[in-house]
Amino acid sequence: MRREPNLELVAAALSSRTQEPATLEGRSGLNLGPLARVIGYRLRRAQLAVYEDYQRDAPAPVAPSQLGILVIIDENPEMTQQQLCEGIGVDKSTFAIRLDRLADRGLLRRVRSEDDRRRNSLRLTAKGKATLRTMLVHVERHERRIFARLSAVEREQLMELLKKIGEPEVSR
Repeated sequence: MRREPNLELVAAALSSRTQEPATLEGRSGLNLGPLARVIGYRLRRAQLAVYEDYQRDAPAPVAPSQLGILVIIDENPEMTQQQLCEGIGVDKSTFAIRLDRLADRGLLRRVRSEDDRRRNSLRLTAKGKATLRTMLVHVERHERRIFARLSAVEREQLMELLKKIGEPEVSR
């Protein structure tokens, strides 16, 4: 179930003038005004910093979303294209194009089910497995580097908060 935003809280956060003007660090002292208190804005800025660092010395041209697909396929043998789409919550029609690109690069392959010819299981190729191993080493270095300013407790808190926001609520 999707929760509606509390518009009164949003309006109060945006209109609050009791704090000093916030600046965008390292960017000529730009005044952020009410953006300084908008969580979505801060999340987006953090995401951009993480992405920039990830791309900085990536050993292969594998975007974070592509890496996610490779990891899920590797961790879930015999998963079908439809199961993957449903599991990560993406549109089937556009997702097929992403899979085609990975297949064209030789990183994954679709295997017809012998039981049901309409089903395609997804599997990593040898090149896909090697690329995944290389990229996971890169991600480990990247995560250590980008989150070095956070303590272990802060990293765990951040992970829990992001899961709370990003994962659907489980019905009770």
